[in-house]
Amino acid sequence: MSYDSRSYIDYTTAQGDITWLHILTPRTTLKLQAYFTRYEADNLLSTETDSTGLMAGGDYEVSKNLKLSGLVGISNVESNYDVPQGFPFVVNDSSDDVWVADTTLEYTQPRWKMALNLASQTFPSGDGYVQTRRSGRLSYSFRISDLATLRLAALYGQNESVDERANVNRDYADGEAGLDWRINRSWYLTALYRYRFQDYETSPGDADSSAVFFGIRYEPTTKRWSR
Repeated sequence: MSYDSRSYIDYTTAQGDITWLHILTPRTTLKLQAYFTRYEADNLLSTETDSTGLMAGGDYEVSKNLKLSGLVGISNVESNYDVPQGFPFVVNDSSDDVWVADTTLEYTQPRWKMALNLASQTFPSGDGYVQTRRSGRLSYSFRISDLATLRLAALYGQNESVDERANVNRDYADGEAGLDWRINRSWYLTALYRYRFQDYETSPGDADSSAVFFGIRYEPTTKRWSR
């Protein structure tokens, strides 16, 4: 990731994961996931951070309309700093264990669907540090007619630096309202309004923005091959 602004730091990141699934019953699937992430920030200290995590959980159909999915685990985050010669401060490497989770509760009806997602995960950032992002997102979609679908979503989150010596913590919130219009079996017109708000702990004031998006979406129809 590269930034034109001096307020942010260029970085590179790579991630790999492996997931094991076991169908316990027709309504229950167990999951075990291991992952590794490397984050290298092009800052003064040439920060290199490795995150190794293990999560366990599964999917469970509570009823015909209600489904619960979740993964919970722990991630070890190790940050190494290449301190240049003559640097005026002592900067030690750090190692932190962070609880991570990603859960979704989804309720479906013939004409509408609602989902609640709660998550706490580690992410690289343009501030030069790995952060813990804790968020809750509620989404709702309603099929107005055979051609039109209304979509609403709201999100609230908090970001905190894993290394407590750096304070780039912030609160943020998003709100979305959109409409999908089906032209035919595969083509859709979309319109979306999005509002965003954020407040940094170490910066005075806050910031907000509004945006409107229009687009065309293509979803290919399912093709079946037979002998």
